[in-house]
Amino acid sequence: MSVEKVNAYKEKKTHRKENLAKEKSRKKRNSFLTKGVAALCAAAIIAAIGFTGYSQYKAYEDALPDYNVTSQVVSDFAGVTETEAADAAEEADAAAEADEEAEAGEEAESAAE
Repeated sequence: MSVEKVNAYKEKKTHRKENLAKEKSRKKRNSFLTKGVAALCAAAIIAAIGFTGYSQYKAYEDALPDYNVTSQVVSDFAGVTETEAADAAEEADAAAEADEEAEAGEEAESAAE
């Protein structure tokens, strides 16, 4: 071997522990960074899937009819509801008066007997 190769070997041998420690710390750092990036990517994918699913669920829920809300009822139907309400009130009053007259007639008949 040439003198240069022998000196390089001796230099490498004297700094072997330091070089191994550096290499080991580099491998740990690279492993940690790789695992961290993989975890971030996995979290991003899971979040994207969750957000997409939630958005689709909300769209489905909004598309369902809501039977508790009367937003589809037109207010007044061109006066139909007002006249129906008035007619219903008049009919209720007439029915109440007829009941009172019937009761009064029954009381008069029972008093006459």
